[in-house]
Amino acid sequence: MVLIILLASAVCHASWNIIAKGSRDKLTFLWCQLTAASVVLTIPVLLTCPAPNPKGFIFLAVSGLMQAAYYFLLAKTYSIGEISAVYPLTRGIAPVIVCIASALLGTEPITALMIAGALLIFGGIYVINMKKLSFSEFAAPIKALIKVPTTRLALLNGLIVAAYTLSDKQSVKYTDPMVVYWVIAVIPAVLIAPLVIKRGQLKAEISCNKFRILAVSALTFAAYFLVLKAMNFAGAGYVSAVREISIVFVAIYSAVRFKESFPASKIIGAVLIFAGIFLMSI
Repeated sequence: MVLIILLASAVCHASWNIIAKGSRDKLTFLWCQLTAASVVLTIPVLLTCPAPNPKGFIFLAVSGLMQAAYYFLLAKTYSIGEISAVYPLTRGIAPVIVCIASALLGTEPITALMIAGALLIFGGIYVINMKKLSFSEFAAPIKALIKVPTTRLALLNGLIVAAYTLSDKQSVKYTDPMVVYWVIAVIPAVLIAPLVIKRGQLKAEISCNKFRILAVSALTFAAYFLVLKAMNFAGAGYVSAVREISIVFVAIYSAVRFKESFPASKIIGAVLIFAGIFLMSI
């Protein structure tokens, strides 16, 4: 049952990222969907959900702050980079960090399969940044990390994803998943609002993409809420790994839909990441 929930979440997550990549002003678009979700869920949360346990407040705050940073960096990377490279980097590094952190914190055991999976994911991330599979391109990912802002931003966002995943795991121990999602939508919506107002693209974005905003708001809620529910029954490492199967969906679809360059290195890199995630999920 948990596997089915996470696969459904992966489909939703891949879908909303694909839609968001096609928006006009990425930060304004993402803020609109967060705000829409916050407003729509306010009354149901207040009327039907139990009050959060004070013990979970710190984790809710951390998750909310991390989500604000995540959406800001996601908008930035989608504005200057290809989704077939940005998405695997951001999402692929997260389960590795979550599993390592969980093991170090003693909350989840580390196994040989997890280590093998982590190595495959790192290998996939490395290969996906090679323009082609050749000896001359072997050092390209290292150079990209130094010279290409998108690569650095995507990896930084991966660290943020790992951080809020670990925090979310603690949040759902004390707080209803619906409340958790509402809080981590409200906090970034409030924090990002001044930036959106300053950009002056709000009216144009809503006029052009109002239906996409609503669609992404619904898909984001579904994707994240399903993950929070799964965390009630499985460890953070397992949840973080399985949900990132969306990497393969996005990499293949984006190459077709957005006509992005898609050399063999990206295909092999995506497959390696998927294989690593599979091993870590066993």
